[in-house]
Amino acid sequence: MRKSRKFIPLLSAVVAGTALFAVINANAATIVLSEDFEGTGNSVGNNPVNIDNVGDWVYPISDIEVHSDQKTSGSLSGRYINLPGTYTRTPGVMQSTETIDQVGASVHAEFQLYIYEGVYIAFGLTTDATSSDLENDALLYLHYQGSTGSQDKLGVLQSANGTGTLVDVGDGTVDLPLSAFHKIEFDYVVGDPTGVLTIDNTVVDSTIALRNSGGAVDGFFFTEDNPGNAYNVRYWIDDLSIEYTAAAVPEPASLALLGLGSFLVIGIRKHHAHAS
Repeated sequence: MRKSRKFIPLLSAVVAGTALFAVINANAATIVLSEDFEGTGNSVGNNPVNIDNVGDWVYPISDIEVHSDQKTSGSLSGRYINLPGTYTRTPGVMQSTETIDQVGASVHAEFQLYIYEGVYIAFGLTTDATSSDLENDALLYLHYQGSTGSQDKLGVLQSANGTGTLVDVGDGTVDLPLSAFHKIEFDYVVGDPTGVLTIDNTVVDSTIALRNSGGAVDGFFFTEDNPGNAYNVRYWIDDLSIEYTAAAVPEPASLALLGLGSFLVIGIRKHHAHAS
């Protein structure tokens, strides 16, 4: 009888530990997008290719081209360029290997941005990388006016809210000075109404407005928010990355084991109750 009594807490600990191990294992981060433009087949002046990176550039012809002018590491980066007379406003969209739509999943996205000249730059995360309406289907739609123009605010980062209205990020003074790389990071839990935006290792907005609150994450987009073609738009991007951690859900086998363990514990206790 004494041996059985000692067995009860031991069995409970084993069952609970097994279930906990399964939950922890399920929470390993998964990389669904990674691009540094150094992969096989990339050459200066051409669009990035879907080789040696995680994820795919959706549009085979876009305003994103591989270049060597500005880069954080290696020899190449991506450049968005649209000049007057060649205005097409074709976005660069890179799709992750899977759409992150599980409510409760934690997403971390980041990239490096270098603005040389650009009025009405637009970039962010999309809920659907194949969409033809990136503005309305964005999760995070960021807007920046980097040089003199006639719309919105000069040198102030803004984000589109649920109605598409541009609102100031943080305290309204967030700037992205030209001719320098800035690390842009975004942390978000799928299903939440807002996210956290970090620039150059400083949190600038812990409840940043989202275009589609609670939406999925399907990749990055890079384009411009230009009402005309009278201005040059030229910026570089590098070190694109998206990873996520799934919401903690015990595996079915662990749940079954937990249930079996509970049943055995209850059975043993009833047995001792009758025996006594």
